[in-house]
Amino acid sequence: MLNLPLQPWHDALGAAMGWRWTHPPGRPGLRVEHLRAPAPWGLFLGGRLRSPAGVHAWYVINDWWDHVELLQGPAPLGILPPITAREAEARAPDAWLRPLLAALAASPASPLHGGVWWAGPASLWPFTRLRVDVAEAAARPPCAHLADHQGRLLPLRPLSDGRRVGFWRKHARAGTLPPPLLLALSHLELYAILDGHDRLLAAHLEGTPTDPVVIAPLVAQRWEASAHHDQRAALAATVDRLGPDVPAGLNRAVIRAWADPRHDLPRTRAWPYPGGLDAWQADVRRATRHLDRSALTLVDLA
Repeated sequence: MLNLPLQPWHDALGAAMGWRWTHPPGRPGLRVEHLRAPAPWGLFLGGRLRSPAGVHAWYVINDWWDHVELLQGPAPLGILPPITAREAEARAPDAWLRPLLAALAASPASPLHGGVWWAGPASLWPFTRLRVDVAEAAARPPCAHLADHQGRLLPLRPLSDGRRVGFWRKHARAGTLPPPLLLALSHLELYAILDGHDRLLAAHLEGTPTDPVVIAPLVAQRWEASAHHDQRAALAATVDRLGPDVPAGLNRAVIRAWADPRHDLPRTRAWPYPGGLDAWQADVRRATRHLDRSALTLVDLA
């Protein structure tokens, strides 16, 4: 098994919240190809998520960032090898972080690229909210308009109740269900399901809680002067209110706020969309030729 150099990641108060590691440089197999271009109707923000197997999803972001349009791609999903029953029974659900990351690093369809990454269970995810609403994701049509999209799941294949779902339902009941693996896409505010579509659906059907593993690339973000000032003022007010009972972690946060205005934040890295807007429009027209175009808002742009 590949031994990733995981180190504890600490939040602004100094508490350990997940892990981070620096991944070596390299072009990822699964990557975002993004396009920002002027168009007759205004600014176009769109792209796709693709791997060596093909396109898994196309998207358009409203220029006010209040909704997204999604179109499921035709590519088969095979980012990680299937987990066997013996492997599932050999590990507790909370012992899958390193095995999943090692399998991802060895996959030709991995989204891992050079830079700093965060990884950990969703229960420790310290950034934008995550809504594991499996029922909504399963009922979503191939071409969907999401007005309340922040934090939702992005399936890379249909969530359907098949033979593998029945297999995983038994593990959900037995408490041996491996966690799904999600990739945070900061530009969409969505979480792509890299592995575990059937496991998510099995947990949902059984009413069993699941704690997915989340990964995300991080960048060191420098606070704007006003935001940095507000952060320092809020921390100082908290210290004044607590008086002599200030926790050590809060003391460290105050020191850090005055000393270093940088903070790690999730930020999706994207590559240019080959061919520009004309290519995107042609790709979407081909992908939707078998669908009822009268019900598709995304293809109005194509």
